[in-house]
Amino acid sequence: MRTLLYGLLSVVASGADAQTIVTSVADGAWNSAATWDCGCVPAADNTVVVGHAVTLTQNASLTVGLLVVQADGSLTSVGNTGLTHAGEFFNYGLIDLYDLLLAPNIITPDAANFGTLTVAHRFVQSREDFVNTGTILVTDTLSSGAGWTNAPTGMVTAAVMDGVGPFHNQGLLSGDGHFRVPFVNDSAMVRSGMFTVMGYSISHGAIDHTGTFTVTGSFQMPDSASLQVQGMLAVLLGASFSTAANVEVNGDLQLAGVMVLLSDTLLVTLNGDLLVDGILSGAGVLCVTDSTVNHGLITGAIDLCDITRTALDPPFLDLNDGLVDTTVTFCNNPYCMVDGIPDMGAHRSPVVYPVPTDGFCLIAPLPVNGRLELQVTDMLGRAIPVDRVRRGDAVEVDLRGAPNGPLCIRWSVGPARGIVRTIVSHTGSK
Repeated sequence: MRTLLYGLLSVVASGADAQTIVTSVADGAWNSAATWDCGCVPAADNTVVVGHAVTLTQNASLTVGLLVVQADGSLTSVGNTGLTHAGEFFNYGLIDLYDLLLAPNIITPDAANFGTLTVAHRFVQSREDFVNTGTILVTDTLSSGAGWTNAPTGMVTAAVMDGVGPFHNQGLLSGDGHFRVPFVNDSAMVRSGMFTVMGYSISHGAIDHTGTFTVTGSFQMPDSASLQVQGMLAVLLGASFSTAANVEVNGDLQLAGVMVLLSDTLLVTLNGDLLVDGILSGAGVLCVTDSTVNHGLITGAIDLCDITRTALDPPFLDLNDGLVDTTVTFCNNPYCMVDGIPDMGAHRSPVVYPVPTDGFCLIAPLPVNGRLELQVTDMLGRAIPVDRVRRGDAVEVDLRGAPNGPLCIRWSVGPARGIVRTIVSHTGSK
């Protein structure tokens, strides 16, 4: 996209009906003629090139013109001013606005952020195929009105994030408000607040959420993924959640829809109550710390274990007025056993922290006994040499020499093995 951009201005200028190109010549206000080489204020259909510190002292609008903020340029709001833009959009420098609307434009849809984009109030992203390879920080609301991508080097932080999307995350997404956008996650999503899975969404990477995690549409996780919820997991009536990956919930699971466990090797650890009003099916191990209540259907080859059960007879649930298939087993695994029986305890999936990191990271908890093997690769599968030090049930990995972007870390200790992901962001690097 950078190569396209370098030739873009000359193509525009050479056209018979070329748009007027307005370039900044000094620091100053957008609405000051002295800021621009034309000695005028940019019109709505101009192509605008910002290479200085330009301020918006009042709202501005570009309907079809190209906007380029160069690496040494900035566009900054004064007060509650904002920009509405429907032309091509390329930011290599700093944009810091109160409001930003990237309106849809089917004629010139190209839009990309390579630098730093900060929005204090509301960023409405309605441009199909918008790409972020830099940093986006939205203090209030990021509204996704069209499909867009956070690239492997991209970092997006937003409080509330809503819209029809879909949002494709290949880098790092974080934030502390309500997330409610259909998504594809190939890397890492670390959020707190409320998380609502809408429409059709799929995660191939890691999701770490603090708060209520609610599935209202169709959510899938293959075996390369992981989900950790510090709060309640709810699958609502009419919704479905299919997983071949481990799930850890430090709270209750309320199942009114359908939940399918797709692998006999996966483990769902539930440090709270299980309430089934819908359908629980498939295979794998479901380990429950607190109460188990079934008003619905539990079927398949699931191994269901209530480690604090009060029932003395199958299906060993605290309350069951639903249906439990005869194929379901109870505590027939080494990871989750009833209190008072020797066991290995509830399994906790290893996680990597901090995310992102600019140097060292820890992976824990790992099995203490056994030879540790570690392989670090980038998103293209290229091996990255690293140093590591065992620290009890953790391993410290030195990523100071790793490139910026997402990394995949494969670990094994004896027969146990797994995958974690992190993002490297060296301080001062884009």
